Amino acid sequence: MTKQEAMSKMCEKAAMQPFRTHEYRNIGKEEDKQKFIHTLTAQGRFSDLGDSPDDAVQALQRLAFLSEDYHWKLGIDWPEGLKSIVLSAAKYYCKIEADREDMGASRFHQSIFRFPVASLNLFFMLYPDMERGEAKPKQYPLEAGARREILRVAYQTFSLPVRNDETDKNPVSVERFQKHVWWIGGNALTYRPVLYTALAFKSIDMMQVIAQVAACSICAVSQAVIEDAFWQEGICADGFGWGHGKQAYNSGYPTDGLNEALNILSYIVGTPFEDVLEYADFSKLISYIRGITWSAYGSFSAPMQTRNIFLRDKSKKKTMDELAVHMAEYLANYFSAYLTEEERREVDMLLERKLSLEMTCRDGLYKGVRYFWNNDDLIKKNKGFYFYVNMASSRCDGVEFADIMADKRNYYTADGSYTVLVSGKEYEDVMGTWQVAHLPGVTERFIPNSELLTETNWHGYRSKFNFAAGVSIGENGLCGFIYEKDEIREPDGAGVIRKEFTVEMCGIQAYKSYFIIEDTIYCLGAGICDIHPEHGREVHTTVNNTLLCNDTEPVEKDGYVFIENDKILYGIRKQENSKICITKEKRKTAWEDLNYMNEGEKEEEYPVFEIIVDHGENPQNASYEYFMCINHKKYENVMVLENSKRLQAVSKNDFSVVEGVFFDSEKTLKMKDIEITVSQPCALLLQQEEDGYRIAVCDAEQKPELKEVIVTVIREGHDKQEVVIKMPDGLFRGKQGEGFYSYSKKRNEL
Repeated sequence: MTKQEAMSKMCEKAAMQPFRTHEYRNIGKEEDKQKFIHTLTAQGRFSDLGDSPDDAVQALQRLAFLSEDYHWKLGIDWPEGLKSIVLSAAKYYCKIEADREDMGASRFHQSIFRFPVASLNLFFMLYPDMERGEAKPKQYPLEAGARREILRVAYQTFSLPVRNDETDKNPVSVERFQKHVWWIGGNALTYRPVLYTALAFKSIDMMQVIAQVAACSICAVSQAVIEDAFWQEGICADGFGWGHGKQAYNSGYPTDGLNEALNILSYIVGTPFEDVLEYADFSKLISYIRGITWSAYGSFSAPMQTRNIFLRDKSKKKTMDELAVHMAEYLANYFSAYLTEEERREVDMLLERKLSLEMTCRDGLYKGVRYFWNNDDLIKKNKGFYFYVNMASSRCDGVEFADIMADKRNYYTADGSYTVLVSGKEYEDVMGTWQVAHLPGVTERFIPNSELLTETNWHGYRSKFNFAAGVSIGENGLCGFIYEKDEIREPDGAGVIRKEFTVEMCGIQAYKSYFIIEDTIYCLGAGICDIHPEHGREVHTTVNNTLLCNDTEPVEKDGYVFIENDKILYGIRKQENSKICITKEKRKTAWEDLNYMNEGEKEEEYPVFEIIVDHGENPQNASYEYFMCINHKKYENVMVLENSKRLQAVSKNDFSVVEGVFFDSEKTLKMKDIEITVSQPCALLLQQEEDGYRIAVCDAEQKPELKEVIVTVIREGHDKQEVVIKMPDGLFRGKQGEGFYSYSKKRNEL
């Protein structure tokens, strides 16, 4: 088979069914099709539309929508004269778009997504007519004219928007699909229908380029190699994904881009284009399949990884398990030969069981505790409960939001916010009642939604500090970070800086950490300061803001306030200069106020359970300490060793598990008969084994020059031991390293 023969076969395959139909089907309902037909004049114009680009794209979407009923493979005859009118209309409205002179940033969504998707669907629905127009243009001038204008619009998927760099001279190049947010991830291969453009043109050069881009996209990126990585979005070395910059975006840009990459590569299997598969690293895709399953619990996706956190209608969204299974199906059906035997078994098991929690792989792959070091996320997931905390650092972008099309006020999701779930349904409805400054886990100046400006910010908000770290061993793990919202405004992909925002959100600083010891989650915070007291307002730490499941009363004991809800026992330590506020009441949702696409959503009341630690106005060096325990008695086995802005640490009462965040490496962690110091700011976990402690360490600042962390252990009656733990380098810089402290000094490193 020659490459040209392969192009023809692939083109026929693509012509069998429409693609990305949601892009044009939302133009109307089924009963609107006849109305659209009646408004089409004999000259191929919609009588109720003009000739503006906005009207032209609507016209092409209508044409694609009504033409579905007469797709060539259905064998249904067109009503007399209608096909000729549709071809005339396609030619006319495509020419309006293709003749536009502006080639800059404004030619984005419409020109490379909506116009080409509608036009190319028309091309393939009318595929035999397009073939006739190509083969015999003089005999079929209408078909040839429509084909010519459709292809002009389709070519925009390669040519627009102009980048003002060398790739503008040769848009059909691999380099075109690199180094720009508009040309990588889902923007590159999925929403921009380049595969269907290449097939419509039957262009070997186009197909060679997009096949290589698709193969090269199946690789990994991290902070350490971002300048040299093929894509600056996509699969992260830690197993999560980046999209629209360095933000966790597992359910959007990276997953959409990878799914289309796999679709493109499935077309070339068994063809002369297949040699590009050598560029694909399918082991990284396996890592990503595992990773994305951690970002959700059943049907509930943790609300820290999309600009549509507050989108009410999620009925058409796939769960993360479904997305993982979908990618696994591609691997099993097309790329099994590129997997190891162990990877094939894992893929088969996932396809058989469909649910990640049913997987029987070793802990840390689909359940247990994991820290995602490229995304500042710590997660515990098992059949009993789910905990996902999203921190912030200067290394990662925050979660984006867009009042012009998505969430209007999603400002605090990268500030140490978390979800803690038992049933998986706790936040589904009550999220609509949230004041966004009261997301679970955050410490913020309280500003009600009504006083927060809506805005669009494609980078979200990050912390000013290059400090975030986490480690895990089995069912235990911890993380910590230094929080202060960075108010610097950055240009978006079009170079626009959006300057309007609520500056009062900024100016709160806190040292925050989260510790998981079996079924107990301990949350510590210290050094809470209002850097800009002129902004006023009280500063709150939100313990939880969830569905009220049972009406229990708080109990005070041993300096704590205890209360139970939804099988979780909360214990909040009473502190000077702060108040513990527990609210149980019905609250009404405000979905329309939270997300642009929620217009018309029904607003209802739900019972809400909320716990707030109120630090008052202008706190200086305030703190908090609380726990959430799934197995109610387990909390008694955990104690706080220190809670300061230099060190935050907890342990089991018998010191079999010790966890600490060293914000200051000069600080000493003191236990019963042991003192521990570290050579670098880090997260540290010690877990007792038969003859000593297994140690996990993560460099909090991910310094390129750091090769090792030295953990020094001074045990009463024993010689001082220095455990030298090598830090992973290159792609895996930031990942935890491990060592061993031996009571008998027989081993000191894993």
